[in-house]
Amino acid sequence: CRLAVEGLAIVGIYEGTGADKAGLKPIRQAADGRIVPGDIITRIEGRAIRSRSDLFNVLEKYQNKNRVEVEVWRSGNTMKFNVELTRPKP
Repeated sequence: CRLAVEGLAIVGIYEGTGADKAGLKPIRQAADGRIVPGDIITRIEGRAIRSRSDLFNVLEKYQNKNRVEVEVWRSGNTMKFNVELTRPKP
């Protein structure tokens, strides 16, 4: 299945990170085995995200900033989140 949106699918989120606290949703498997689509990151601070490389380049540019605006596609709707930049705990 191909979605009509360009971006980077969230496949996992570390608990306690800014993405987790902001409410971003990764792909998950429902109890009945169905795959439930998660959020697809389309922009960060207005910059298009199409690949992991895009994601890392944008995050590196904003590493000295405490928060970034992340735009995602969720269930056919565009949503914006203010995400605190944090690192996962080991």
